[in-house]
Amino acid sequence: MTASVPAKLTLVTHGLTAATRIARFPVDEPLIDKPAGIRFPRADYFVTAPELRARETAGDPTVKIDAGLRDLDCGSWAGMGLEDVDSALLHRWLTDPDAAPHGGESVSELCRRISAWLEDCATRGGRTVAVTHQAVVRAAIVNALNVPYSSFWRVDVAPLTRTILRYRNGGWTVKIGASVSGT
Repeated sequence: MTASVPAKLTLVTHGLTAATRIARFPVDEPLIDKPAGIRFPRADYFVTAPELRARETAGDPTVKIDAGLRDLDCGSWAGMGLEDVDSALLHRWLTDPDAAPHGGESVSELCRRISAWLEDCATRGGRTVAVTHQAVVRAAIVNALNVPYSSFWRVDVAPLTRTILRYRNGGWTVKIGASVSGT
């Protein structure tokens, strides 16, 4: 992985939705309130995940959609609350990064997908701003720090925060969790 110029990646998590407010597995839903006052940093590439909540956070219908930034596929659990899921299956999913009892994407699959996406960013170089999901940012951090995928759930990422990754000298550095409101 080499870039002709260093890469700077700013990952912005989408705003609050009904699912994030009540700890429900996400569906493609709108934001509760469209964020005001977000100033995105200057970028050579400005992309967003395909889901409505990410596109609304980006606030610009002309922003390029990048399917690689799509949210973790929760399969049959989409739209369900934690209390609605079999607790043994939920425990398995939360403790085994290769498990996908919901029939969707495992944490390992998500992390590998985001690893490939990060490689593309590092190879391209330049400044990228990407509006995406908390799970995608967790996967990016796990990959950037080169820690086991089992660390995924140990990273907490809030809505409307900015995580900055810089690629230099063969590796990523991470700056986590600055608010995007009014910045």
